[in-house]
Amino acid sequence: MFVFLKSCKLIIQIVVSDKFTCLQSSCNLYQLPTIPCTLTAYVDLESVMVVTGWIMLQALLAVVPIGFVTFGPTLADGKRLPYRNNG
Repeated sequence: MFVFLKSCKLIIQIVVSDKFTCLQSSCNLYQLPTIPCTLTAYVDLESVMVVTGWIMLQALLAVVPIGFVTFGPTLADGKRLPYRNNG
């Protein structure tokens, strides 16, 4: 049983390593693909701008006092705090 599991593991490693070592021109187990060293290979400027814009929009909507005012539950001293309902 142990030999069977070890051989299955070896087959899986060969299949997986074959998928990771294939380049566009050829497949070779001894030729590893190169890792890009530039930042543009990993980060797209347009996606960074979209995410930054979305975060800034959410921050603006959190600060701008839009919506109607509702009062919370009665506190121990009898006061009720006002809350802005913008959802």
